[in-house]
Amino acid sequence: MKIYLAGGMRTDWQDAFIERYPTVEFVDPREHGLVLAREYTFAHKFCIQQSDLVVCYVERGNSSGLDLAYEVGYADGLGIPFILIDEKEDKYAAMLRASVRFYYSTVKEAFDLLDALIGRDKVNKEDEE
Repeated sequence: MKIYLAGGMRTDWQDAFIERYPTVEFVDPREHGLVLAREYTFAHKFCIQQSDLVVCYVERGNSSGLDLAYEVGYADGLGIPFILIDEKEDKYAAMLRASVRFYYSTVKEAFDLLDALIGRDKVNKEDEE
């Protein structure tokens, strides 16, 4: 399974997924190092196209979430399933939340679904309390 990690680039939230699921191939946009919008947009679209699932994380500290909203719409338009984690839950992300049957408010809540999809026997739970 290949999972694209869409969301804020200022924290290391992606590491929680990478560490928890060591057998999964993750596409982490922090790694490309591109700074021009036209280049990183192309790279993100290309990576989403290659993915089986997109994890979309609206962090509480994300000032707008517009880039994430674009990635959600792109994945949805391609028919690629996505999991929405919306910590912010503000009025500006209402359409994102309305586009899914359910969404999560925290990363930990989303882990249960991913554990089931990936296989509970393949989960690294060393950091869990």
